[in-house]
Amino acid sequence: MDPRLYDAATKGDVLFLRYLAKNHPDLLRQMSGPNRNTVLHVAANLDNMSFVEEIRNYCPNIIEEKNSNDDTPLHIAARAGYPTVVQFLIDWARDEIHDPNVLLRECNKYGNIALHEAVRSRNPKVVELLMYADPQSMSILNNNGESPFYLAADRGLFHTILKMLFLILPLEQDSSHTPSIYGGPNGQTPMHAAVARGHKDMLQVLLYEKKELIRVADYDGRTPLHYAASLGNYLNGVIRILITDAFCAYQEDKDGLLPIHLAAIKGHNDIVECMLKVCPDLREVLNGEDQNVLHVAAKSGKQKVVKSILKMPELSMLINETYNKGNTPLHLATIHWHPKIVTTLVHDKRVDMNLINDEGLTALDIAEKYIKTLVSFRKLLTLAALRTANAPRALLPPVIKETSEPENSQPNKKGLTVKFYRDKINTLVLVAALITTVTFAAGFTMPGGLDNDGSPSQGMATMLTKVEFQIFLICNTIAMYSSIISAITLIWAQLGDMDLLIVALRMSLVLLGIALTMMAFAFSAGVYLVVSKLKWLACLVIVMSSIFLLCIWVLFVALQIFIWSKFPIMRTICYCVFRVLVHAVGQGMDE
Repeated sequence: MDPRLYDAATKGDVLFLRYLAKNHPDLLRQMSGPNRNTVLHVAANLDNMSFVEEIRNYCPNIIEEKNSNDDTPLHIAARAGYPTVVQFLIDWARDEIHDPNVLLRECNKYGNIALHEAVRSRNPKVVELLMYADPQSMSILNNNGESPFYLAADRGLFHTILKMLFLILPLEQDSSHTPSIYGGPNGQTPMHAAVARGHKDMLQVLLYEKKELIRVADYDGRTPLHYAASLGNYLNGVIRILITDAFCAYQEDKDGLLPIHLAAIKGHNDIVECMLKVCPDLREVLNGEDQNVLHVAAKSGKQKVVKSILKMPELSMLINETYNKGNTPLHLATIHWHPKIVTTLVHDKRVDMNLINDEGLTALDIAEKYIKTLVSFRKLLTLAALRTANAPRALLPPVIKETSEPENSQPNKKGLTVKFYRDKINTLVLVAALITTVTFAAGFTMPGGLDNDGSPSQGMATMLTKVEFQIFLICNTIAMYSSIISAITLIWAQLGDMDLLIVALRMSLVLLGIALTMMAFAFSAGVYLVVSKLKWLACLVIVMSSIFLLCIWVLFVALQIFIWSKFPIMRTICYCVFRVLVHAVGQGMDE
């Protein structure tokens, strides 16, 4: 496009337009660079009304021209939100085109007509002009399957929706338009959009005017109630939907989930309580895996929902109920390693911890079967919760089937191979070697040095009679030999026998814990000894050392005691420490 023409269209210079029309009329149909906009596109985008009116006199057919995105000037004006320009273009199309609706229904490369663009840009006045000019255009879907009505609901254009509803009534007499009017992506309807966006007034209007949309599911089988239950930010919306049509509470999606199951999965206990009050028999409804709402909440690790259900006496029948694999909510919480849920359940006297599933396992059997040695933090807490509650094992152990597969290719009970364990062992061997090196060097670089004054005690430690030095030496010696024994044990584990490997790994973890703890003690004693003449600094060293030694005990020593100790008191103390750690590192372990 000629730069002078582009500048004139931008500034609305009608005089220059007339000059070009008179002297260089061929320039008026030129297009701009990569976007291929005509002079009408440019003027319409900037609301240069006088320029738009003038260009009509010289190029009446330019209104049908498209740019690189297949946008007509009407698309541009609708997107920009200029009612005056839009109305002029509509009138222009009526006068110059044999069927003016062709322009109103013209799609760009994204499938959007001018009405789509106006709604997407939230221009109510422009939307009103376009939909009254061609009501049937509201049934046109773009490439995403979105109708203008759906977009208006999604954008929260409440007054626009009211006006659209008034125009839709006559269109519904023609069944060919009805489905597409309410079309949305993935089979959604405007009611899905209103719920998902939290447009309360919009939902209220749709429930009153178009309540038949309540039961319409998207391509995943989810109704607006599924959306409301899953999002959890619109309790009043759930109540309104249930009051209008409670049947939708019993509709399953393609995964076999009802709205109440989605609410339980997401942890929305207020919605679960609400749905159970409105539809009490939902307590008996199962999902596609034959699980009730308590099963689902326990499996998903939603403590608030589980506690809420346990507080309802009328739901006590769900507490020990099994599904098709014989698992109770306690089994499921254990299988999926949700320590908070397990703790909540085992402290409820109504929970029967003796129940076994179809594999003949109690909840404790499951935890012990799959935890082994290389465990995660949540697995340790789950097992600790069961043991501190004195959860029983099954009377008869499950039968272990023989296998003909090679030992090294077959995963152990945790699904981990020998190679996986060897990689971990190599890391522990390196740690043990480092501790041995450090403690060996510390043994010959004594705090305070050696006596070199030629006396009978030459070569002896100068601080030999100090209690702090004796503590340093004892702890350093224990740390060194513990790390050496640990390294030797781990070398034995390299033979490849799975049982030997697990025993060696378990033993080496304890030894390394002792070595690290003793090395920390030795460091504290040595530093205190050499700064003891400066009291405040010595006291500060003792305080800091005590704090960090406590952390070491909590993070490593307690890790072994509360899992393998035979003394319930020790396990209980350590479990309490771990519960504090759970809240310290974050609340998201189960939620």
